[in-house]
Amino acid sequence: MEGDYMIGADQTVYLPLQITAEGKYELTVSRSGDTEVQTLVIGEYELEQGPNVVIELRGEKIEIFQLE
Repeated sequence: MEGDYMIGADQTVYLPLQITAEGKYELTVSRSGDTEVQTLVIGEYELEQGPNVVIELRGEKIEIFQLE
């Protein structure tokens, strides 16, 4: 999955991850020359319930969380 998204200040956008098989996936988030990469582990539960990943863009910082 790849895409470009315009997100305004103080805006929340929900994007479904289009993952359909168990495994390890690399999630890369980039903006204005700043890049954050995190490996997501998707198991049976995440496939049934949907991967619960939060990406926060703050100031000059990108944070990626995979909630359990």
